[in-house]
Amino acid sequence: MGLKMSSRRDLTEQDARRYRRAGKKEKGRILDQFVKSTGYKRKYAIHLLNWWGRTRVVRIDGKLVKLVVGRPRPAQRRVRPRRYDEEVLAALKLIWYVFDCMCGKRLVVVLRTMLPTGQRQSSSGTGLASGVVMEETRRQRYGGREFE
Repeated sequence: MGLKMSSRRDLTEQDARRYRRAGKKEKGRILDQFVKSTGYKRKYAIHLLNWWGRTRVVRIDGKLVKLVVGRPRPAQRRVRPRRYDEEVLAALKLIWYVFDCMCGKRLVVVLRTMLPTGQRQSSSGTGLASGVVMEETRRQRYGGREFE
């Protein structure tokens, strides 16, 4: 039976309380039912039912950390520094739309072949955008040094 993860968690929480209070024969019956309904392997189910909701204190990198078995950690979102400023991002979006929202791998190849010609045609809006993108690419590639 394919249960969703949230319903498995709820079922584990309910059965863990019953499992810890039960005697040996009752534990076997609870375990059989739990394994059948969740699809977990028997040994993992025993471990889960024994430890669900219990607190453990472990040492990680020299610090004592309190862990509660069964409680998911809150997701931490990794914040990366911005690679491009707003002007370059606007220019990239414009070029991306001009080239019909092409995927990144293909767009890189097109930009490398088309940007030198696009800079010469600066009368259109894309020429200005390509100039901004080309300048930013040079700045990042060569660390601010000028090369021609």
